[in-house]
Parts: sequence; C-alpha cells; structure tokens
Amino acid sequence: MKKIAITLMVCALTICCKGQKESLYSSQDIVKEEEEVKKESINLEETVGIAKLDHVQNTQKVIIYKIEDVLIEGTTNEYGKKAVKQGSLINKEADTFLTEITNSNNYNTTDDKSIAFEPDYQYELCAENCELSILLDSKNKKLGFINLEGQEVISVRDNFVSFLKKEKK
Repeated sequence: MKKIAITLMVCALTICCKGQKESLYSSQDIVKEEEEVKKESINLEETVGIAKLDHVQNTQKVIIYKIEDVLIEGTTNEYGKKAVKQGSLINKEADTFLTEITNSNNYNTTDDKSIAFEPDYQYELCAENCELSILLDSKNKKLGFINLEGQEVISVRDNFVSFLKKEKK
C-alpha cells in the first residue's frame, strides 16, 4: 500500500512539474519592451504632417467655435451639429495658443483607436487662408487636425484639454 501511494505521489508530482509552462521571455526582455513603449513625447511633424504644422506656425488668427447639438426642424428626436462662434484670438493670445498646440508634451504617446471622435470645439486657424481646423473632443480627450488633405486625430493630456476649453472672447 505504501509503495502504491508513493508511486502515485511521484507520478502526480512529475505530471505537475511537466505541466507548468515555461516563460518565453526573461525578466530583462520584459523590462526592455516596457521601456521601448514609454516614449516621453510624440513627433508632431510625423503625426500630423508637415503641411498642417506649417499652417499652424504661420497662423495669424484663431477663430473659436463651440459645436452644439441642434434639433432638426420638423423632427422630434433627430439632431444635427451647429458651430456657434465664441470669439477670436489674435496677437499674444494666438501666439500662446499656437505655442501650446505645437508643444509635443501636450499629447499622449498612446492612443486608443477604438474610441469615437465626437468634437465639441472647433478652432479655425487662419494664415493666408483658413484651410486648417483643429477639432477638440473634450470628453474623449482627442484633437483632430483637419484640412483638404485629410484628418489626423491625436490623444491629448487632461491639462491641455482644460487649456483649450477656456472660452476666450
């Protein structure tokens, strides 16, 4: 009886030891991967494109709009979006705004592409023309750079959202 019990215990121990999965990575590999993922800031020129960034740097005036939901006439539950002008930024205010827009530390390095982009503020940047708009989704903390070439959406930090939401008149 003792021999059977010992044999069963040895078999169970052998099966348990072989059943454990070995780690494919050493602890150093895991640390290296985490360090590579953590970037301090993004390269704004690569992310939004040279043309959009040049337009931002040459901007002389910024027009601010708040995007509101508006009931469509003749309906009871269908809504559209309406841009309501909040004011404009010129001179020092515009320079401060543009400095913050081009500061890569205001943007998150990680981005969740699955979250919807529903902007509630629009900033129209006027240089020679007003072909670039920046849209802010303050709920999901995203910023979209939009011109005739397309749209680039970037995740932004909380303090930057607070700065952008200030309604300046």
